[in-house]
Amino acid sequence: MKDVAARAGVSMTTVSHILNRKRGFSVSAKTRQRVLDAARELKYRPNVHARHLAQGQSSAVGLIISEISNPYFPDIIQGFEKAASERGLELLLCNTEYESARVEAAVHKMIDDKVRGVAVMTSMFDESYAKELVAHRIPVVHLSSSLNHPLLKRLQVDYSKGFSAALQHLLSLGHQSFGVISGPLNTNSAVSIRDALIDALARHGLQPSHILESQYKVDAGASAVETLRSKPPLPTALLCCNDLIALGAISALQEAGIRVPQDISV
Repeated sequence: MKDVAARAGVSMTTVSHILNRKRGFSVSAKTRQRVLDAARELKYRPNVHARHLAQGQSSAVGLIISEISNPYFPDIIQGFEKAASERGLELLLCNTEYESARVEAAVHKMIDDKVRGVAVMTSMFDESYAKELVAHRIPVVHLSSSLNHPLLKRLQVDYSKGFSAALQHLLSLGHQSFGVISGPLNTNSAVSIRDALIDALARHGLQPSHILESQYKVDAGASAVETLRSKPPLPTALLCCNDLIALGAISALQEAGIRVPQDISV
């Protein structure tokens, strides 16, 4: 901006008012054109992000996810980015890899950048972080928060409908023996998913033959299958609470010579 002002022979304040189209600022048409010509010649572009920060709010919304390699997330990221772009906003994405230090860093990044709001799509998110965000007047949408605050909304997933459809399909294939591999039970979402699966089985008069706790990772799904194989007989259907767990389970079964879905459905 300093270079534009020097070339046009005006003050930086005048350049700022003209380029930002400040209302109520009066300047001759000749001066205005001289400033616009100078800006074009110098290929000047205003720092929109800095301007928003100076006004106390950025042009970004935040999205905190667990693991970008998880096939569950690309569609979510794409949807958020599209919605933000349609509103003239940018998407600030933070990937935590289920690490508490990275979650904390992501929260502080959102606060430092003064984002307009944050969507938290990870179960590894302590409620103290949500409190910290709303304390800075940043609205939060969280998957599993139990906090009651005007700036915090809970996005609740009804798992029962999907699980019922999955079980109806498996029952139609003749399955009566089911194993469950849950996510880490120190997270509310993993407990909710596991309990919803068990409830869905109970509505059909069934109970799982095996219930194993795992992490939301491919290698954790593979390890769970190794544990299952050490406790025969294997169920004929395996219900995995996450895509990555399922991918690991399928890989481990196939490596053991167990066919999917001929010998076991996943």
